[in-house]
Amino acid sequence: MKKYIIILVYIFAFLAKTCLANEFAAHDKYWITFFNSILYHKDDKLSPNVAINSKGEIFVLFSKNYWYGGGFTNPGYIQVVKMDKNGRIVGEKYIGTYRPDSFYYCMLPMGITAKDSTTIEVFTFMKSGTTGFEGIGVIRLDTDLRVLETLPLMRTSIVYSLNYIEPTPDGYIISAHSTYRGLLVRRVDRSGRIIWSHTYSGYGWGLKSLFTPDSSIFVIGAVGVDLDYASCDSIAIVKLDGRDGTPKWIRHIPQRISTCTAKHTQLIPTQDGGVMIVLEGCYSLRYSYLVYIYDSLGNLVKRQNYRECGDIIVKYMMPLPDSTFLAVGTDTSLDTAVLAKIDTAGYWGRIIWLKKYSITRHYSPFRFYYETFYQLFRAPDNGLIFTGKVSASEFYNKYFFIMKTDSLGETGISEQVSLFPQKRELTAHPNPFNRVCRITLPDDDSWRVKVFDLSGRLVHDFGEISGKSVLWSPSEDVKSGVYVVVAEGKRAYTRGKVIYIK
Repeated sequence: MKKYIIILVYIFAFLAKTCLANEFAAHDKYWITFFNSILYHKDDKLSPNVAINSKGEIFVLFSKNYWYGGGFTNPGYIQVVKMDKNGRIVGEKYIGTYRPDSFYYCMLPMGITAKDSTTIEVFTFMKSGTTGFEGIGVIRLDTDLRVLETLPLMRTSIVYSLNYIEPTPDGYIISAHSTYRGLLVRRVDRSGRIIWSHTYSGYGWGLKSLFTPDSSIFVIGAVGVDLDYASCDSIAIVKLDGRDGTPKWIRHIPQRISTCTAKHTQLIPTQDGGVMIVLEGCYSLRYSYLVYIYDSLGNLVKRQNYRECGDIIVKYMMPLPDSTFLAVGTDTSLDTAVLAKIDTAGYWGRIIWLKKYSITRHYSPFRFYYETFYQLFRAPDNGLIFTGKVSASEFYNKYFFIMKTDSLGETGISEQVSLFPQKRELTAHPNPFNRVCRITLPDDDSWRVKVFDLSGRLVHDFGEISGKSVLWSPSEDVKSGVYVVVAEGKRAYTRGKVIYIK
């Protein structure tokens, strides 16, 4: 009898796994790509934004600003990186520079989306050095990262990036702040023409919005913003009629949270016309309720904290066809990234299965204590794309990464080995240099080496290099400044910065 029970258990386990595999077809390619914060993202208050098009191409939007308080201490710029479906970086674009006479000398990215297989859109706060425009806009690029169009949408001040743009099928939803009047929500078409614009008193800043298939709009606004401490007393969820902006209901979540955390709040439409709110689970929030579910009439159906049913701090949730979710985040020790399949049944919800990923084991001289997934995408070939971050501490170097697995979260990569390309680094000496510098490559494999300026313009192409190093002696027309050296090999990609002083 015991033998038959064991056989039945294996049969049910096999059927369960097959059922899950039907949701996402498995794929046999796995990869992970790291971005060092020294060279890429330098703004801890904003996570990099990611978009994937129907070809499987991945576009990553990095912020290169240094900003504090109610404004910028230095004008900044943004960086768009293009990756192919195999995780290789194949293009970069810098938009905005430090020159006040430039196209736009101040940029603060809010998001990126792949409209189709040929176009991407970057949503950003922009401050022009020529026309004087200061506000929210859209920059449209083709998939080769050439700027097609810049569309200023609405003048607005920038304070801790408490403004937001959400694309709709025919345009955009903008949620921002209207001085002395409260939350401003505006719907515009793709040319920037205003369809409607309303303010709603009592809710100060726009943090997130969602356009649903039934033409409803959900907006999250911050209440009682304390800019000195970068926090708010609570957040409000507002349901609007997407046709004219009429409010249907407004509800409050009375919980003091950081505006940075609230900015990453996720909105998921429910099948009955309601909404699920997922608050990013940062360390200070891990004992609070992270998931709120409201029905179409604004009634609170439930609130859940997944730590009560498993050691997981939820960062992001992806709905699945069987009404369950894939959730990503970190465990409560903060040193392991987590993928889980969960449902929202019962009082606390239920974790169906859970996987942990030790992205790094040890990285001398520091132990990486913070490893997390904070976003999840479904790839066109039905694999899974994770975005995440690892860091040694708040004050030391951080790495943003993108990882691809098969449909069940299997990586095909040993978790016992550090995935960092620790020895695959590009160096230059002397640096800074005056006349010539030697660029040393990670190994003597075949490399394609190029030099770019900070605006993304190609300065020099060495072509295919077979050897350990190459000498760069800038031509007479190359000006003093910072230049980026990019080396692309057959199985790796590396880059570094050099400073040229005439």
